[in-house]
Amino acid sequence: MKKLNSGKPVKPRITDVARKAGVSISTVSRVLRDSSPVAEDKKRKVLETVREIHYTPNFMASKMKDNSVNQIGVILPNLVNTVIMRIAEVILSENKTRGYETLFACSENDKNKELAILDLFRSSLVDAVICASVLTDSRVFRNMEAVGIPVVLFDRIVGDIDWIGENSYQASYDLTKFVIEKGHRKIAFIKGVGGTSISNNRYDGYLQAMKNVGISPISEFQLQGDFREDLAFAAVMDLFNKKDKQDYPTAIISVNTDMMVGAMNAILEQGLKIPDDISIACYGDPEFPLSLRPHLTFVRQNHVEIGKQLSERVSYKLENIDEIGGEKIISPYHVLVPTSFVEGETVRNLNP
Repeated sequence: MKKLNSGKPVKPRITDVARKAGVSISTVSRVLRDSSPVAEDKKRKVLETVREIHYTPNFMASKMKDNSVNQIGVILPNLVNTVIMRIAEVILSENKTRGYETLFACSENDKNKELAILDLFRSSLVDAVICASVLTDSRVFRNMEAVGIPVVLFDRIVGDIDWIGENSYQASYDLTKFVIEKGHRKIAFIKGVGGTSISNNRYDGYLQAMKNVGISPISEFQLQGDFREDLAFAAVMDLFNKKDKQDYPTAIISVNTDMMVGAMNAILEQGLKIPDDISIACYGDPEFPLSLRPHLTFVRQNHVEIGKQLSERVSYKLENIDEIGGEKIISPYHVLVPTSFVEGETVRNLNP
């Protein structure tokens, strides 16, 4: 058994077996699962390596019996975002109708936590994974599929891994265009976690809408909120503290509702009114009642359809597990679920 520098033993992984035996991870998986034919020399080499390095697959009893635990792992980036939680509820319901239990985990938008969860899932706790990933490298997901664990992503695109989501670039572009057409030129934008596809795409949509009408974004108005209410509140308050009131933005757009709540609280903290003093608009359904006035201007996401398609796709891949990477499973499988626009009342018309 390997040891860390601290001397603590580290359990050998399937990647160690593949490397030492000189075969692919999928070959090791097929040998251990006895799921499809493998050349005798490779099979012998794999089994010898398994014994040599004391590798023990962490199969549950039911997994050893029928090669399935009928459980799908779902990794969420947080447990507070309304849309994410609504999607999770649909996934849970849809998986149940298909005969699968659902095991939820939360990465807290932390790459290391997500990798640790994936490592745990890979040790045969689940048959497949649905994930809103914070990662930017798809190799870990490709390795999971190589050992027979299908992966479907949502919310954020990572390489060529199957994904169900939205055209967040276009929706953000249209939202920004609406604000501009109401006469706004000084428009602040609150960004999400850097490097994630949804944050980048929604920010790019904002930038393109501004560029198309000849508006140069003000650098101080490009705020970082990392999808968090508290960070968005701090960023907007910091902006107010650095600017005179006449130099405040006339409108603020956020890439999610959590950060918009933070922005709203900062606006109210300054004794300002929405939309009389500052207009607001955001991407995603608000978590507060739509009956509250003024009604929020936002991009509505179809969480029901996203959740249904995620469960449907992962179920399809499980039913065709032996064809992953072959002709029957076509990747990348990217599906765009339409969004809609709710005009609301939080964007003031500045046109004469």
